[in-house]
Amino acid sequence: MSVNIVFSNPSKTYLPGDYVSGKVLLTTKDPISARYMEITWKGESKCNFGGSESSNVQRHLAGTFMGWIAKDGVDTIPAGTLKSRFRFRLPENSPPSFCGMFGEIEYSVTVEFDRPWRLKLKMMNTFRVVQKTNLTLSEPKMMKYAEFVKSKNSGTIFKDGLFLLKLHFSKRAFLAGETIRALAIMENHSTKPIINLRFELIQQSHYHSRPQKSLCSLNDCHSDCPIESKYRRDGETVLRGANYSCDVAPGEVKYINVEIDLPNGLPPTFESPMISMGYLLGFTLRNGSLTGNRLACNARIVVGSEETIDEMVDECEPTKKSQCLTASPPPYHP
Repeated sequence: MSVNIVFSNPSKTYLPGDYVSGKVLLTTKDPISARYMEITWKGESKCNFGGSESSNVQRHLAGTFMGWIAKDGVDTIPAGTLKSRFRFRLPENSPPSFCGMFGEIEYSVTVEFDRPWRLKLKMMNTFRVVQKTNLTLSEPKMMKYAEFVKSKNSGTIFKDGLFLLKLHFSKRAFLAGETIRALAIMENHSTKPIINLRFELIQQSHYHSRPQKSLCSLNDCHSDCPIESKYRRDGETVLRGANYSCDVAPGEVKYINVEIDLPNGLPPTFESPMISMGYLLGFTLRNGSLTGNRLACNARIVVGSEETIDEMVDECEPTKKSQCLTASPPPYHP
């Protein structure tokens, strides 16, 4: 005996508002004792990070269909192939499928056979919901030029002086597989040389144990969440990283054109009542001081899935490959 759930879309990938259709196939050589075959579908967000306060489920999709029912008191499925089709529509506000440290968003179709005096026979097959986002409309501020500046007085007791890191972006909204280009300017006003610049592409996820009416935006700061700490969790995963060895002597200024390739198939940024996910570019500058020698400067980015997000790109986007320049380039004009 074999049971298969076959989706009409071979990729099993759908957008919110799409119709999901397919069929259940039961193939058996001998008759099977059964009362009915039930097909159910559901989509839900689940968070579980320990404790009675931190486990909850939010249902986004639910439905059922009786694919077969015994007739005339004969609780038997005859030998051969039993076929039953299903079709349902995803809600327009369905969050995308996701699996993270403290929770997941999952969609599935399940078939169940009720057999007299025996355990029920179940089979489940999952499918994916993806989010399609036009960032020129949903995140217009991410399509504009942005600058970030951080400074630090290195040393603990005996101060060595200030060193600065400036980051310039022509935009902060990208597609999976696209290359992020940023200009990093290092200014050294201390008595110690700047010796290293490191960048990391970080995926951040934010979890609520209970659905919230107001969503926490990871485009701002997930630490601003108003919910008590026992009802929320945060997760981070470093996806890409690299080091640039740059000797910036005291009193000097140097420029680095940084290129970061986003992985293909990277899930788009999303927000939902229980789970949200976004991306952060983390830059760390280190000088030769024994203490207080690290300076962090971070920039939030958005990853989308709509190919029109390049329509509003400014002309100031750097085009050179990543390199450490020993001489100052022409003045930077945003």
